[in-house]
Amino acid sequence: MRRIQRYIAGSFIKAGFPVLVLMLGLFSFLAFVQELDQVGKGTYQSMDALKVLGLTSARRLADLLPVITLLGSVLGLGWMANRRELITIRAVGFSPWQIARAQLSVAFLVVVALSVLQQFAAPVLERQAAQLRAKALTGTDIVGDENQFWSRSKGRFIHVGRVLHGLVPQDIEIYYLNDAGQLTSVYEAKSADVISTKIWMLHGVHRSQIQGSEIIETELPLWRWKSFLSAEQMSVLLASPDTLSTLDLYRYIQELRSSKLSSHRFELIFWQQLGAPLSVLGMALLGIPFVSGSLRSASASQRMMLGSVFGILFYLGEQISVHTALLFDLNPVLSALAPDVGVLAVSLIAVQRTR
Repeated sequence: MRRIQRYIAGSFIKAGFPVLVLMLGLFSFLAFVQELDQVGKGTYQSMDALKVLGLTSARRLADLLPVITLLGSVLGLGWMANRRELITIRAVGFSPWQIARAQLSVAFLVVVALSVLQQFAAPVLERQAAQLRAKALTGTDIVGDENQFWSRSKGRFIHVGRVLHGLVPQDIEIYYLNDAGQLTSVYEAKSADVISTKIWMLHGVHRSQIQGSEIIETELPLWRWKSFLSAEQMSVLLASPDTLSTLDLYRYIQELRSSKLSSHRFELIFWQQLGAPLSVLGMALLGIPFVSGSLRSASASQRMMLGSVFGILFYLGEQISVHTALLFDLNPVLSALAPDVGVLAVSLIAVQRTR
C-alpha cells in the first residue's frame, strides 16, 4: 500500500513540475513586459528589469501555488486514469481516501514551501526589488547595515533610522534649507503613521527653528507633515502589505489597534495568508473527483482546461470576497477564509462521494 501511495505522490510531483515551470514562466513574462515600461527612466535598464523580475519571483510563485497544486493533482491522476492504473489500484482495494492521503502528502510539502516563501523569502526579496527599482528610477539612497533611508527634494532632506514591521517609520529627521543652502529648521520625530503617500502623522516631534543667531525649540505631540517623497521612494521605505510576513502583519495590526487606527485591510491580508494552506490542501484533493465518472476518459488537455477554469473561478471568488469586505467593512476572518474553507469543504465532500 505504501508503494502505491508513493507512486501516486510521484505522479503528482511529475505532473506538477512542468505546470509550475509553465505558469511561472508565463506570469513572469507578463511581469517583465510591465517592467519594460520603466526602462529608460532615470538609470533603469533592461538588466535592472530582469533583476527585479528574479527578485519578485518568490511572491509570484507563492500566489500561483494553489492553482499549480490543482493542475498537478488533476494531471497526475489523469495520466494514471488514462493508463487504467487507477482502475487497477481501486480493484485491489485502494479507497478514494487512501488516494487522498497520497495526494495530501505532497500537498503538505507544498504548504511548507508556501510558508517559507510567504514568511522568509518573499518579504526580503520584494524589498530588495523595490530598492533596486527606486534607486535606478529616482536616485534614492539606501545606506547602512539597517537600510537607513535618505532622500531629498530641493531644499528638503529626510532621514529615517529604521522601519518597524516594514510599515512604521521611526527615528525620523527632516531638514529644511533656504535658497542659500542654510539650515532653517529641523524636525525630529520618534515615529510616524503614513496616512497616504503625501501625508504623514508624526509622533513625538521636536522642532528646532533657526532664526538668525537664535534657535527656537518646540515640542509637538503630533505634527501633520506633507511628504515630498514619490511613490517609488515610498516603495523603498515601506513594504507593501501584501509582501509582509504573517508575523510582521500581526505586529503591525497590534500597533494600529494600540493607536486606535483602522487595521481592517491588514487583517484581511493576515487571514488570507493563514488561509492559503487550506486552499492548497483543497486543491490537491480536487484531483480525485476530477478524474472520476465522466471525466475518467477525458484527455489531458480537457482536464487542464477544466482545472484552469476552476482555478480562475477560485481566484476571482477570493478577490471578490476580499474587495467586498473592504467596501462594506465586513468581518475580515470570515471574508478572507471563506474561499479557502469553501474549496476544502467542496473537495472533502467530493472525495466522500467518489465511487
